[in-house]
Amino acid sequence: MVIDGINGDICKYTIDVVFGSAAAPELGPIGPIDGPLTVCPKAKVQYSIPIVANALTYTWITPPGSKINGTNSNVAVLQAVGLSTSIDVEFGTLGGSVCVTANNICDTPVTTCIQVINQTIAITNLPDIELCFEELPFFWDEQPGNVVAAPGTYTLTSTPYESYQGCDSIVRQKIIAKQRKFRVLPPTWLCKDECFKVGDFDFCNAGTYTESIPSPDGCDSMLTFTLIKIPAKAGILKPDTLTCRDPSTVLMADSTITTGNTVTYKWVNGAGTTLSTTTSATVSTAGPFYFIVTNTGGGKSCSDTAVVTVPVNQTPPISDAGPNQEITCGNTQVQLQGSGSTGPQFTYLWLAFNGGNIVSGSTTLTPTINAVGSYRLRVTNQINGCTATDNTIVTANQASPTLSATGGALNCLEPMVTLQSTTNAAGPSYAWTGPNGFMSNQANPVVNSAYEYTVVVTDGITGCTNSALAIVIDNTDPPGAMAVGGVITCVEDTVQLAGGSPANNPTFSWTGPGGFSSALPNPVVNAPGNYILAVNNSNGCTSTATAVVILDTISTGAAIAVSSNLNCNNSSVNLTANSMAPAAS
Repeated sequence: MVIDGINGDICKYTIDVVFGSAAAPELGPIGPIDGPLTVCPKAKVQYSIPIVANALTYTWITPPGSKINGTNSNVAVLQAVGLSTSIDVEFGTLGGSVCVTANNICDTPVTTCIQVINQTIAITNLPDIELCFEELPFFWDEQPGNVVAAPGTYTLTSTPYESYQGCDSIVRQKIIAKQRKFRVLPPTWLCKDECFKVGDFDFCNAGTYTESIPSPDGCDSMLTFTLIKIPAKAGILKPDTLTCRDPSTVLMADSTITTGNTVTYKWVNGAGTTLSTTTSATVSTAGPFYFIVTNTGGGKSCSDTAVVTVPVNQTPPISDAGPNQEITCGNTQVQLQGSGSTGPQFTYLWLAFNGGNIVSGSTTLTPTINAVGSYRLRVTNQINGCTATDNTIVTANQASPTLSATGGALNCLEPMVTLQSTTNAAGPSYAWTGPNGFMSNQANPVVNSAYEYTVVVTDGITGCTNSALAIVIDNTDPPGAMAVGGVITCVEDTVQLAGGSPANNPTFSWTGPGGFSSALPNPVVNAPGNYILAVNNSNGCTSTATAVVILDTISTGAAIAVSSNLNCNNSSVNLTANSMAPAAS
């Protein structure tokens, strides 16, 4: 905008600020400088501060001899760009203040500073290293990589290293290389299975060894030691087999055993009992048995043990004389049923006792005998000489079986009779005989004739017999019957029938006219006619008789005659009766 007085015009204008501010901007507070406070000569480092509000430029000043942002000056004015400001500084040999001033044209500048120390990096002394002899040669990790090859004390210094700020530094370290250690042990005596432990290793064989082992200070020592094995060897020859024929055997040491003046021997059984202190022992069981050989050397005793189990063949054969037998009526000779081990090595022999008698086959398993007694079977194994025996008994079973027989009675109800037999015979058989050629093999046959019947029973086991008699009687006689009737008259309108029989305790049964029936022996009836009496006996037989009842009710023709009349003169009269019926009364 240009305002002037052209053509003599005088103008006056007023400007109103509607937005923003016409006041000059003030600088904000300045923050601390961020960067190292200690540097080394020639160090290359960076310093920075946060942006100062309203700053337009920053003026940095570093110690003399230093250079800012690759220039040759220690003063730099930087425009305010972005949210922060920083500089790269290359120091010389001096330290001092590092300052920065924030500026704008409207406000007083603000400044902040830090003090920076410039000093040479000290030598780095590493901890001492102690080396064992076995660690040589040793290669030092620092430049120029020195080598320690022999025991001794060394102080090693490195060539300068470039530090993190670009400065040089030195590393120094003391190296102590130790001499090797040596130790010789006295001889060690060991048994066969023993070992000598050196470090983490076991040495189990005789000889002289030189080994490296750790020492308490962590280094290895050279250890020389000698191992001596004490020989002790036990061995047993294969023993003979124990049998019934040879019940004992001699155990013998074999030719591999250790011998010498320092050696002792001992045989023991499973219970620990000493059997012998020589190279042999006599035993009679299977064992096990132990042969101990002990040798002494260097004040130490070593032992070796061999064990043996004696084979045994003393198993007895099997002998079974079989079940007890019986001599019976049907079998007077029996064959014993022996059994036992079989094979060509087994033999058999029967012996008889207590009256027994062997007919044949005494060297077989099944001899024939014919007498009551005891019999023994002996079985022998000819290989091991072992025997086994067993006994059986033969008894007599020749007693007749018990037998009883019963018959019965034939009667009018039962015209047949079952004969009964009772016996204790085992598996019995029967033979009945009777009249008219009767025969039966049943235990209880049925017959219809009265007579004597004979039964013979035979025991199916023993063959022994017995007989008995059964009688059948005839009981078919009738009981007999008597019956008496009567007359029904005008005076007696009933009649009592009379029944009778010579039989004992018979039963009566009447039937008559009009469906009449009665079981009384003397019933009363009121009708004429024929009444039939049936008499039954206990044998089922029946007799009959008839009783007749007659009806007699015809008029007699009666008349009465009076002697006179009754009057004052005749105080009584005679009456006279008469009838045409004979013997009327």
